[in-house]
Amino acid sequence: MNVTVARHALLGFSLALGLLEFVDGFRLELPWMAWFYALLLLAGSAWLWRTGNRGPVVMLGVLHLLELVMLLFVFRTASQAPPAWLWWLFVLLTLGGTATAVASLTGPRTAVATNRQRAT
Repeated sequence: MNVTVARHALLGFSLALGLLEFVDGFRLELPWMAWFYALLLLAGSAWLWRTGNRGPVVMLGVLHLLELVMLLFVFRTASQAPPAWLWWLFVLLTLGGTATAVASLTGPRTAVATNRQRAT
């Protein structure tokens, strides 16, 4: 996967997950936790949009992976677990975000940087 395509996909997954977290907060007993997580995702998305660094990719990748782990081991059996269709939507978004973050970090960008260094 091309690094640019992976970054754009990560941006899409992160924005979708951030908005879904924000909306999901309204059904929770402690909505501020979901809203804070949504804020982190949206801030990371803005950072990713504005820069070409790997920092926002790492941040968003960690946030997606953390959400995936929480979904699989905590939220699936919690008293405020989302309905099955919403749980699966969260899982798919976090899997996609994690995979595209990994693709962006391990993609051909390093080869491009190496080629640039050889050209100079």
